[in-house]
Amino acid sequence: MDSMNFDAIIDGRMLKRYEENPLFGKIPLIGLGPGFVAGGNCDAVIETNRGPGLGQAIFTGSAEENTGIPGIVNGYGLERVLYAPAEGILESYVKIGDKVSRGQPIGRVGNIEFHAPLMGGSCAVWQERACGCKKGSKLATLTREWMCRCATRSRTKPLNWQRGGPDRA
Repeated sequence: MDSMNFDAIIDGRMLKRYEENPLFGKIPLIGLGPGFVAGGNCDAVIETNRGPGLGQAIFTGSAEENTGIPGIVNGYGLERVLYAPAEGILESYVKIGDKVSRGQPIGRVGNIEFHAPLMGGSCAVWQERACGCKKGSKLATLTREWMCRCATRSRTKPLNWQRGGPDRA
């Protein structure tokens, strides 16, 4: 890391549970979602749970706990989440954001192929290259095409990071 020139690192691993980060204190770290604690393993946390706090920057404490239950989108909850049918090497047939049709083969784990349970976009938590996975691991979340687009927030002034939170430039 000494040879790399970063201003900060955004840790998008969506940990779900607290985990020490050896980089904490060496470079400003921003964690996404549950498992990150501002002042514990990162400098700031971004809330990822749906609702009024989505996207909120947290400088003390943590994001909401992982519920383990996917939010309802267009009337679908658990039906839109794909889990590994077996342990093995995941091979994806689609990329993040690709449109899929109900019943379309979208990947396989080992020699077990799995199909899209509904129409939508292939979003979040998808490995686009071959990787190992355990049975029951979350592979993808399907949602409507328009949900795959990311909302952006802009600030009128850049932030200067210091331990404990940002100061306005």
